[in-house]
Amino acid sequence: MTIKRAYVCYGQGSSVVGPLLALGDGPKKMAARLREAGWEVTLNEWSDGPKIADAINRLPADAHTAIVGTSLGANEAPATAALCKRKVDLIFGIQPSKYGRRNQVPDNVGRAV
Repeated sequence: MTIKRAYVCYGQGSSVVGPLLALGDGPKKMAARLREAGWEVTLNEWSDGPKIADAINRLPADAHTAIVGTSLGANEAPATAALCKRKVDLIFGIQPSKYGRRNQVPDNVGRAV
């Protein structure tokens, strides 16, 4: 069976402050939907790019991978994919932050939304 692994990233501070203000629900809901579709999912901070890339690089060659982010997590998704030494099937950004850097989608990404 082929592994399908998704890394969902919060925006800055939303994993800590967000639940108190109902701002951190988006990544949790996205993770739940991905799990319903048969994906293995981890929730991550927006700044966890090197850790996520390391995990992706250790997956089997036939594994399907996705990096999903909200706010600064969306801004950092292309930079995280660029750290990967293998193909990333999908990066998906939701409401990127106007305060984050704008990263180009690297050539190892199959699709960016």
